[in-house]
Amino acid sequence: KGIYLAKYIALGGSAAAIGYLASLPLTSVVTGNMSRYMGRAPQGGAALLVPMLAAAAIFAMVVVSAMIVLRRFDRVSAVEALRAKTGNEAPRPGRVLPLRAGRLFNINVFLGIRDGLQRFRLFGLLTFIFFFAAGITLIPLHFLSTIRSPSFISYMGIGSSDMRVDLRQSEEIEGRFDEVVEHIAADPDVARFAPLVTSLFTIVHETGETERLAIETGDFTVFPLDYLHGRAPRAEDEIALSYLNARDLEKKVGDTITLRREGARAAADRGASAAGRGDAASGDAGAARDLTMRVTGIYQDVTNGGRTAKAVLPPNTENFLASTVSLDLVPGTDITTKMHEYSELFAPARVTDLRGYLSQTLGNTIDGLIVVTAGATAVGIAVAVLITSLFLRMLISKDARRIAIMKSLGFSLRSLRVQYLTTALLLLTIGIGAGTFFSNTIGQRLVSLLWGFMGASQIRFVIDPLQAYVLMPLLLMLAVAATTMVSIRGIKEQSIAATIAE
Repeated sequence: KGIYLAKYIALGGSAAAIGYLASLPLTSVVTGNMSRYMGRAPQGGAALLVPMLAAAAIFAMVVVSAMIVLRRFDRVSAVEALRAKTGNEAPRPGRVLPLRAGRLFNINVFLGIRDGLQRFRLFGLLTFIFFFAAGITLIPLHFLSTIRSPSFISYMGIGSSDMRVDLRQSEEIEGRFDEVVEHIAADPDVARFAPLVTSLFTIVHETGETERLAIETGDFTVFPLDYLHGRAPRAEDEIALSYLNARDLEKKVGDTITLRREGARAAADRGASAAGRGDAASGDAGAARDLTMRVTGIYQDVTNGGRTAKAVLPPNTENFLASTVSLDLVPGTDITTKMHEYSELFAPARVTDLRGYLSQTLGNTIDGLIVVTAGATAVGIAVAVLITSLFLRMLISKDARRIAIMKSLGFSLRSLRVQYLTTALLLLTIGIGAGTFFSNTIGQRLVSLLWGFMGASQIRFVIDPLQAYVLMPLLLMLAVAATTMVSIRGIKEQSIAATIAE
């Protein structure tokens, strides 16, 4: 036990140290794009300590796993070890695919399937590796398909429409926005539209503390959102919060929050209606007014840090941030032509269709995810190839006596290789099936958990059947089949007596 444990301590320790040292220069390569857009975090001792602890944890897992496996030595005497030097595992008790059931199939394929099922405990590691390879390739592939799908717009806090016209903060934005709305309202090619304005409001907490909140105001029934809970705001005393805002403010549907609008224009906008609802207000039109708003809905939003809100209030013109017009065109109208027309008329406003908006908003994220997906696919296939090669070489050495008996019964080398290839592909099919189920269920929940920190807590995968269920399994099967064919070349032409003597 000590000899084996020392070997695995040396292997695990050197691998963990090399991996840790290799991660130091690679970190800047992986996070370079993120750093350009979000800045660099202060470099402290934790930046070196945490990866070191992670490498130590992996090393500890290797050592503990080796110690658990090596405990079997305590139950094996020297005589038993010598008697079982070939290490053959007895078939599982019971009638697992009796031989007579193979009369309808190719005998070599049948024996390969039968061997895989009878000695499934022995092949458990290989099946798990195939499950792992399928899982780490399918989860990023599913999410890449999801984030590139037009339906991902529902996780960005906006409704689905044919086109969007976005105007950002500038000195003449209010007047320019009115011109855009008037032109779109008079355009016969527009079937429906909804102007929306984002401005800053002040939230008043129960403790009296205040904070600023960006609220998008307008009619949210024209292009409705998908709500996690509740519905869109319809009255001026109703508000919908993004998932992160609702979590941070500890609010749910039916709760209330207090908004404060400052300045004469804000007070004038709200004077009469606030008095009718009993809102707390100062007596003159130039003072601040506190508005009690009831939360009617909670939605997902990964834009603006995941912290947004929707209301039917008049915008706070003193703190104007941005404005948007969403619109649908009359059926038969060419979207590309209309986009070019509006781009010239409303310059420098940004005019996009649904896919263009997704690409411009999440382009860097999508590019990074493509790299991650390609890397995960390469790692998954590499792990499957490596473990398959090592496992089959070990198995052929272990099955020397079994192979000799099969050859004595008249099975050719080609027949024996077909049996091992069938067993490998059977295990791969089981692993891919389990990995597919895992990625579609628990994998989807894991992605939702991670993206919940950015504002999307309930992501549903949009799966491309051709990629997920045809191309990716086929790629794994080709890699494993090729590896198996190379590995089982160890079944060589030699005398049966020599094989048994080994």
